[in-house]
Amino acid sequence: MQVPNQPMRLLALWAICFSFLFPSFGADTDVLVRVIDVGAGLCCVVKMPQDHFMIYDAGDGSKANDKITEVIPKNSVIDLMVLSHSDSDHLGSVPFICKNYKVKRIIYSGLMKPVKSDPTIPTLAWANAVRAIKKEATTDGCDAISLATRKLVPGTTHTFGEVKVMMVFGLSKPPPEWGFSTTTHEAEFYNAGSIVVRLEFKNRSILFAGDGIGRLGGHATSECIAAEHAMVTNAPHVTIASDVLIAPHHGADNASSLDFIQAVHPTAVIFSAGTLFRHPRTVTVQRFLSIGLSATNLFRTDLGDKKRAEEWDFKAGSGDKAGDDDIDITIQSNGKLKVAYRNN
Repeated sequence: MQVPNQPMRLLALWAICFSFLFPSFGADTDVLVRVIDVGAGLCCVVKMPQDHFMIYDAGDGSKANDKITEVIPKNSVIDLMVLSHSDSDHLGSVPFICKNYKVKRIIYSGLMKPVKSDPTIPTLAWANAVRAIKKEATTDGCDAISLATRKLVPGTTHTFGEVKVMMVFGLSKPPPEWGFSTTTHEAEFYNAGSIVVRLEFKNRSILFAGDGIGRLGGHATSECIAAEHAMVTNAPHVTIASDVLIAPHHGADNASSLDFIQAVHPTAVIFSAGTLFRHPRTVTVQRFLSIGLSATNLFRTDLGDKKRAEEWDFKAGSGDKAGDDDIDITIQSNGKLKVAYRNN
């Protein structure tokens, strides 16, 4: 039997001490979800045990690209990429991802987002994303699923080792009975079909809600409509109860209806927001506080943002820049859940 030399023994002892001092945060046996601070957008990067990876929304490419590689090494295989809907602030890094990784499956809305001046011309972000997705399907055999041609079935589950990712909701475009059109409710029309997924590991769960719609801004607190109403109604069959909620539509008042919040009943909520659009709104936050959540369990990627009309002023400051308020959600192999700002 070979006896380790003194330096090797010291190195082994240091590794054991380190494991006790810093127990398995981001370890290969954990699930790590990093909500990247891309400003006014959303990009969530997921590392699972056994080198399984998922991306939920792809933010703004100029702000997300380098940070994606911090969690997922270049040239890795990404098992699943879900693009909740067609807004540019959720698509920007798609070309970068498809160029630098092999993506096995991509699920996206298939609803073209046009420029404001001409409804027949797609936004550059949408055109670039679709081009990259089609190339990934052609060259790397990616299973590219557009909800324009393949209907999402709520409850469909993708399994990666012990991690389950369930499709909760998603449409290419909202049904006519919801009353959203490109002329009367443009934002709601493009956001309402957002693909919602629920990740579960060790009996802990995270709900990724995209830019889903559940109410109209300024309406009665009791209102619950559209996507959120559909999910709440279907919750006995496809659960939405989750420990952590990536809040729909960045904390806007046209989402996070009280019925939806109560059905999810999270212990922590993350608002992916930036300096634009005054998110999260105070009235939205109040609905979360009303079910007993503490403000300290509400996280935002725009810490220190200026207080503006209607915006929640908790931890406000003189201004905020993108890139400095990433948020990590860790589910350890023992079931322990941790949510924390990465740099705080």
